[in-house]
Amino acid sequence: MKGFIPMTKSHPSHRMLVKDPLDVVAGVLLLCFSLLLLLYLIPNHIGEPPILQNPMMSPRWLPTIVGWLLVVFSALMIMQGVLVADDGEESGRRFERGPWYTRLELNSPAWYPPESVQREARARGEEAPSVVPPGPDNPLGDHAIILGFDGYLIHGTNQPDGIGMRASRGCIRMFPGDIESIFDRVPAGTQVQIVNQPIKIGWYEGQPLIQAFSPLEGEGHSMSTLVETVTRLNQRKAEGWSFDYEQLRGLLNDPSDRIVALNPRPEPDKTHDTDYKGIYAEIALRRL
Repeated sequence: MKGFIPMTKSHPSHRMLVKDPLDVVAGVLLLCFSLLLLLYLIPNHIGEPPILQNPMMSPRWLPTIVGWLLVVFSALMIMQGVLVADDGEESGRRFERGPWYTRLELNSPAWYPPESVQREARARGEEAPSVVPPGPDNPLGDHAIILGFDGYLIHGTNQPDGIGMRASRGCIRMFPGDIESIFDRVPAGTQVQIVNQPIKIGWYEGQPLIQAFSPLEGEGHSMSTLVETVTRLNQRKAEGWSFDYEQLRGLLNDPSDRIVALNPRPEPDKTHDTDYKGIYAEIALRRL
């Protein structure tokens, strides 16, 4: 099917996305209780003298303060559980892992640069086109599969050197031959699961390989990441293979995004004194 992709053209909009439903529900329930406390329970069930020299001496003062604190706290819970998005800026959009489902396959798609691309072009003193027709200059390549997430696609590319790097604005790019091979075999409604896997491992002719990326959250890999990676390697290792854990730790501490061959564990240093019999034998000799 030939066509264009209206989803990739960014239109300013304001949408409310529920980020944490439990926080929203708890916040709404707490808000209802606090309003019930302030508007009904305190006025009707807590008596108050007709004349007070100090309002803080009123028996209603402390419950009223508690009620308003609950209102503020419940409002914060609701705001924490609700994400307001978006104004057309891709960098501020939240990408959910799904699962998502394919909606439409497009052959020779046109590309509508989003507002953020046009804004960056204007900042450089250039004018971005309103639409890029099919052809060698189209960054979507010759094939595109629309996902059920506004503005995101699985597509080819006219710059295959950037495959596997964080050079995309959120879409999933594939080599032209790869996207072409699955294009006619992925019907609409196929489930797509986005996986955050910054550490990739593999084997080639018995040689273990590792590719380490920086975590999406911008934080360093933790000790648990190292343990998990070692476990995955040990599950697939060849008979008698031992890994250089110091090299692995260095790759995780300083990810290079490159595929690196893991070295075997270094042999222990055998240059020590061959007459050395051990620490206990050494102590016994000194006592003689």
